Amino acid sequence: MLRKRLTYRILECITLIVFFLPTITHGQKNNGLKKTGLTYKTGYIENKGQIVDQNNNTNPAVLYLLNTPGMKVQIRRGGFSYDVYSVINSQRSTLCFHRIDIDLTGYDKNCKITAEEPSSIQMNYYTTETPIEGVTHVRSYGKVIFSRIYPGIDIEFLVDSARGFKYNIIVHPGGDLASVTMKIRGAESGVNPAGNLEMKTSLGTIEETIPASHFAGIVGVDKASVGFVTLGKDMFGLTLYNTLPTGATLVVDPIPGRMWATYYGGADWDNFEYGSCAISNQGEIISSGTTQSTANIATTGAFQTTYKGNTDG
Repeated sequence: MLRKRLTYRILECITLIVFFLPTITHGQKNNGLKKTGLTYKTGYIENKGQIVDQNNNTNPAVLYLLNTPGMKVQIRRGGFSYDVYSVINSQRSTLCFHRIDIDLTGYDKNCKITAEEPSSIQMNYYTTETPIEGVTHVRSYGKVIFSRIYPGIDIEFLVDSARGFKYNIIVHPGGDLASVTMKIRGAESGVNPAGNLEMKTSLGTIEETIPASHFAGIVGVDKASVGFVTLGKDMFGLTLYNTLPTGATLVVDPIPGRMWATYYGGADWDNFEYGSCAISNQGEIISSGTTQSTANIATTGAFQTTYKGNTDG
């Protein structure tokens, strides 16, 4: 079988293009293959040699890779990384990246790492970085678990239907939440007054929130209050603000969110105060309001493309 090898032009920033051929198998739960913009949301893709670093060398340090819009998540032994990216040229798939490494310190290097909820789809990679025979039968998973990474503590990485990525820190009875410590590399980081962890990058700020921690295994007690604390330069931990009930399992659920801002409007008066805002299924921002601007509002194909006077909606 002949196979055409492809070369890619590297522009000012890193250009990342992955081609794969899906192979369908049967008899397992189908997590599907959903295309979302420039990436394929397939769960945590196992690394069998197809993942490379910025120098196009194989990157065995990455165990699993999750693609979400605007951010890729690398699961490594002893930590994980956020690869934040912005599209510079959509026609050439040119992206600018900024990576943040979150290293777990003092963890058990012999902890067990397992993946659960496999997809029924297998992927075959044929790129310039893979061997001539390619890297085949690559699966993705809905969950990756670090079991007993600290005494009495598990960490599980999940695919969240709304945000794409989240992880849970599960403290079993006898475990100590204070054992979990993190070192941040690649970002200006700190804890804000709300107890959230902020990581500033060249492509914006990621805020790690803890919205819905809870106790499990105790009847009548479920809600827990947890926040990040600073332990030193670029070093952070977690603290429980209320009392841990005897025999309860504590589930802490940090979720990263990419904060951003943009400018929209024309040279005159624009008002969204009495309008509304929503996000479409394609991730587009839809806002309504009124304007007196003559330019930078309507685009070709709009119902009304020119300013008609007084106030337009």
